[in-house]
Amino acid sequence: MANDDRKAWQRPGFIVAAAVIVLVLALGTTALIRSMGQSEEDPTPTPTATSSDPTTSPTTADPTSVPPEGDASTCGLELVELEGELSEAPETTWDYVGVVALPSAAGQGPGLTSADGLRTCYAHTPTGAVLSAANMVGQLATPTTRGEAVRYFIAQGPGYESAVSLTTGSDSSPSIDLQITGFELLDYSGDEALVDVAVQATGNGITTYNSFRTPLIWQDGDWRQVPAADGQPQYPPVQLPNTTDYIAWSAS
Repeated sequence: MANDDRKAWQRPGFIVAAAVIVLVLALGTTALIRSMGQSEEDPTPTPTATSSDPTTSPTTADPTSVPPEGDASTCGLELVELEGELSEAPETTWDYVGVVALPSAAGQGPGLTSADGLRTCYAHTPTGAVLSAANMVGQLATPTTRGEAVRYFIAQGPGYESAVSLTTGSDSSPSIDLQITGFELLDYSGDEALVDVAVQATGNGITTYNSFRTPLIWQDGDWRQVPAADGQPQYPPVQLPNTTDYIAWSAS
């Protein structure tokens, strides 16, 4: 018999919604579904994003020289910064891919959009890395771009084939309402970056806040996500009580 005194994360409705979020955003791996049951409160939903006002975009490093030969941007973006950090949200515009609003910045990316709506090619800069991570999360959550996004954004090497196989058939996953709400650039060393993207996700009437920590490598002229050897994300998604510790960044 149901126990009404159970915490929110123990109720069947919450578990179903959490499973949907993990399935869609964490490469469809069932091993990660359990990681979503870590919150002790049910955050209050925020309004759905519809538009964005630009914010400032300081970085601590000036653009450096052109990257090594053969490492140039896939679409000719010229900005290159081999060190730096972000302390405020970049100046962005937001465009919808399906029901998810995704960020763009002049000269930083995305520089290419496929016929199916896949947004790729980001600058070799801290801002480009953050934009790439945010667009990856959003496009993995969108059925029309999910398969293509995995094939493009996952770095070639150990784990690539497994990551692709884990998402096979996942385009029929239940839909969710996802909003990017913030980010942290945790590390940046030119050819590698670690970006934490905070999102608000709603499914089955349940709203959660989640952290998606994304390790990136500059490979073949764009930022790619580095999976674990078994194809799963290196960092399981973590549910958050709120996103106050992140740099606020959203389409609202």
